[in-house]
Amino acid sequence: MQTKEKKGNKFLNRRNFLKLGLLTTGSALTASNLINAAEKQGNDSSSGLPVVGAPIQRYVPKKYDHLLSGALDGLSDNQLKAHFALYEGYINKINELEGRIKTFNTNNTDTINYRGWHMEQTSMLNGAVLHELYFGNLRKGEKEPKGVLKKMIDRDFGNIQNFIGHLKLVGKIAHGWSLAALNYRTGKINVYGLERHNLNVPMMVYPVLVLDVYEHAYMIDYGTDRKKYLDVFIANLSWKQVEERLEKALSIPFGNAVTT
Repeated sequence: MQTKEKKGNKFLNRRNFLKLGLLTTGSALTASNLINAAEKQGNDSSSGLPVVGAPIQRYVPKKYDHLLSGALDGLSDNQLKAHFALYEGYINKINELEGRIKTFNTNNTDTINYRGWHMEQTSMLNGAVLHELYFGNLRKGEKEPKGVLKKMIDRDFGNIQNFIGHLKLVGKIAHGWSLAALNYRTGKINVYGLERHNLNVPMMVYPVLVLDVYEHAYMIDYGTDRKKYLDVFIANLSWKQVEERLEKALSIPFGNAVTT
């Protein structure tokens, strides 16, 4: 692998990545493939832009019908369908807002609406993305974490029970979200609580596990019994998906390099 170094900004090469001593053989291969793919990305000779695929013109809602018809324990189709509809509303709204922002005349001195659109832009975008991560990490039948995920949880929290305890406790006290993420400044997993989609959002972290604790996520099935819902969420958590996200996150440099 060709290593590069900018002044005051060291990048994580394959050797240092594997030196973390956390990866199983399968995890290391996954991460190595991600690094190789990044290295092969060249530039578009006509535009000079990196070749990373065509830009997305509009957000399109993802489908999660595979979670219906009893695929999850303790979450009914009525609950899930109502939640899907709310998520699709965020998708529609972010498309609308970004269209308004893009066409706004920046010479216009009346910026009251423009300011409001930007406040809502982060809320609607985060609402869409967080819901996709939430639905994406639901799947019953996976009882415990494995591989690099387990090793890092044991390192950063002592054991899986303590990690789940923090995740659920944040879920009890936060108004919006409880999420576990890789902190790129430290290289550790932390649990964060978001009061709103766009309030208390940490910088330079990669979400690997997302738990929706807004009432709309459980009211149809559990009323105000959030504690019961938190247990149901853990029982339906896809640890495999969380591990795959973590492996992607670990392929990106972390440490002082991220804020230079």
